[in-house]
Amino acid sequence: MSLDNILIVSTAVVAGIVGAVSLYLFENIRNNQHSQRTDRDDSHLKSQLITLQNELEDLRKEYKKSLEKNKQKRKRRSNGPASVSYASEADFKSVAGTEYDSSSDEYYDFSNETGDEDDVTLTEDGIAQNGVIKNKIDQFSWSLERIDALLFDGSDDDMKSVYEILMTLYNTQENLSSLQFSEVLWRLCKYCQRMANVFKKDNNRERQKDIIYKGIEYGEKAVSINPDDYNTHKWYAILIGMRSEYQGTSDKIKDGKIFFEHTNIALQLNPKDGSLYHLRGRFVFEIASLSWFERKAASALFGELPQLTYDDAIRDFKMAEELHEVQWKENKLLLAECYIGKNMYKEAAIWLKDCNSITNRTSDDQVVSEKVEELLTKYSSYGN
Repeated sequence: MSLDNILIVSTAVVAGIVGAVSLYLFENIRNNQHSQRTDRDDSHLKSQLITLQNELEDLRKEYKKSLEKNKQKRKRRSNGPASVSYASEADFKSVAGTEYDSSSDEYYDFSNETGDEDDVTLTEDGIAQNGVIKNKIDQFSWSLERIDALLFDGSDDDMKSVYEILMTLYNTQENLSSLQFSEVLWRLCKYCQRMANVFKKDNNRERQKDIIYKGIEYGEKAVSINPDDYNTHKWYAILIGMRSEYQGTSDKIKDGKIFFEHTNIALQLNPKDGSLYHLRGRFVFEIASLSWFERKAASALFGELPQLTYDDAIRDFKMAEELHEVQWKENKLLLAECYIGKNMYKEAAIWLKDCNSITNRTSDDQVVSEKVEELLTKYSSYGN
């Protein structure tokens, strides 16, 4: 085989390794969740968004009142300690979809103009324990809870509000602990993954690429700040997988290794995430499917590939089956293909028939069904 043909084989191999991951990320996770949403769920999510926006608006009003209070104190006292600035005007704009009128505010600060210790007290991390900033930090948990409801199950239209809220937190990171900031960062990764999906549907490759790369920047920061949170590794790995279609062949191989490394770490930190087992299983399946020559060619050109087998992939897919809340057609198909790769056709036929018995819920399920029907014509007799 010529070098050109080897390169073609290697390119196809790598596209399968990481491209399959990105395909799943773009479509399957969201579709599986989206297909189970009811009208009641939509109403609940919209209600949560309205509540979040209203509470953020209340926080903004409370903050403005504190500025007025400080102005009055400055009028009574001509001398006072130097002010400490915590936020910029942009941080409080557009959170609820409206512009904030700051014409009456001189600047944003939380000054202890009276010298009273009860106004603002700082910890070693620079986090205020009293006053308006404490109010804002106290809102952090409910902010993330409501963001998650929209981020994971909300509509594409909800993403604008999610982004504005996340960026408000991101741009005021000096008021957050490092662990709180990492919580914001991995959610920004998830936001970038969601929007990359939107841009993919719109065939806007440039915006899709830009937001994937931006998400990877957030992911790198999140992992460096909080390496003990499985979500930082999970969403960083997912965005690395999505980057594959914009990478050259050598970089795709490197990204595959990065993806595998961080998926492993995420599963060590949280072994109950079925979607992660599926993602790792797909990666393992693609590696295990390589012929001896393909593996040698790829290793010679781009470095040694992980030594992975169909049995490794089967373990991951079975864990995904056990942990996933709904019947997962694609996961069953991949289990069948693993057994076909091992020449265990009876087991393959069992999984194919199981897969074929599940009603299609998405367009991806329909594609899977067509593949299953094709394989059943060849292997169904082994299951008798």
